[in-house]
Amino acid sequence: MVDIIIESENKLVPYKINFEDAKNYLKSELEKYQNLCVTEEFIQSAKSSRAELNKKKKELSAKFTEIKKLHNEPINQLKIKVDELINLIDEPLNKIDEQIKAYEEKLKEQKQEFITEVFEDAKRRYNFDKVELKTIFNEQWLNVTYTKKKISSEIEVFFSRVTSDLKVIESFEDEFVIPLTDFYLKCFDMSAVMQRKVAYDKTKKEKEEQEALERKKKEEQEKLDQFAKIYNEAVKEPEQEPEEIPIKEEIIEEIPEPEKEPEKEYIEFWVKVTPEQKLMLRELVLNNNIECGKLVR
Repeated sequence: MVDIIIESENKLVPYKINFEDAKNYLKSELEKYQNLCVTEEFIQSAKSSRAELNKKKKELSAKFTEIKKLHNEPINQLKIKVDELINLIDEPLNKIDEQIKAYEEKLKEQKQEFITEVFEDAKRRYNFDKVELKTIFNEQWLNVTYTKKKISSEIEVFFSRVTSDLKVIESFEDEFVIPLTDFYLKCFDMSAVMQRKVAYDKTKKEKEEQEALERKKKEEQEKLDQFAKIYNEAVKEPEQEPEEIPIKEEIIEEIPEPEKEPEKEYIEFWVKVTPEQKLMLRELVLNNNIECGKLVR
């Protein structure tokens, strides 16, 4: 390929300007205009000074524009030629780019087919069809530098891990297997599954403790109700005795009067007891035939 050479026939000579001399001169000459006071007497002189200063300004700007144009012209001409050469290069370059992109796309399609085949083969071998390729697909697999061997290994490792994880989940309590399996098939993250199982276990334990507490309370209440029923039946007030039938005078023998029971004394008192002490008190009353009113539960 021929090298493209760009060079100047004549070396550019830097332009010189008596900058310092001009600067010092203008400072000294223009100083008198700083404090200029325009009056009717000096109006014409002020206008003349303004015209002279504008003239100097235009002359300096025009000189710079002329020099700039002189140097820009060859640059503009050179740019036209360079742009034309670049366009000539771009035409085959663009075609080559298109060919390369088409070839790379074809390689990606072939690799995509390979990945699909490996994935479907693994699904058959592990007898596991509850996952789609898009779920585990890695875009980097399509890169040229990503080998087919590495892709096959990663797919194999995935299915092996999933099979092992599902066996672990199946060993959990029956009530947890289905919800945790469904959760795992969404994330394929065993650490997340274990965190959720801990939450399930905690909830289950709290529920069982609450149910046990309620059963205990119910059993205790049933015992108290049973003892109360037995006690209330034992101390139930006797039925009213029937009225005495007057004895006829012709009956000679007198009916002996029944022996009088010893006079009983009633004592009124309150006690504060535990449920166990309350049961003991009832047993004491029943075993000794002590008459009393109904005990308050």
